[in-house]
Amino acid sequence: MKTAYYIRIAIQDDLPEMIAILQTSSQDWSASLLEDSFLENYIHWVICCEDEIKGFAIIRKNFDAWEIMQIVIDFQYQRQGLATQLLHFVMHEAKKKSMERIQLEVRQSNTRAIALYLRCGFHEVGLRKRYYPDGEDALLMDCLLASE
Repeated sequence: MKTAYYIRIAIQDDLPEMIAILQTSSQDWSASLLEDSFLENYIHWVICCEDEIKGFAIIRKNFDAWEIMQIVIDFQYQRQGLATQLLHFVMHEAKKKSMERIQLEVRQSNTRAIALYLRCGFHEVGLRKRYYPDGEDALLMDCLLASE
């Protein structure tokens, strides 16, 4: 039997679970950055199974584009297609809101995430040299959304 996952809007009460998931990953965000992202101009979604959060996405809203700030899946649930489900959901929601594109930046060494983004229609559009605190470059990626 296949496990049923669902995606819903995150609320501030989800923060403890989201922070716990963030801490299982190698993300550059801190708990305080995650908490601050619940201010305006951000959208949060969580992917759940049996009312337990297994991952989340954070999007910053801009005028004609959304920027993916984070897609994080609990370490124990990685490689099960949850990030793909979450990314497809975000792309669908962006189209519904008439966004023209989705943008993101990703560590150049994060080959699994880059492969996911390429499979989902993103393209490399630039590089930010020494972007991360440890000096690693950030790859800039973009996905143009066709209007439906």
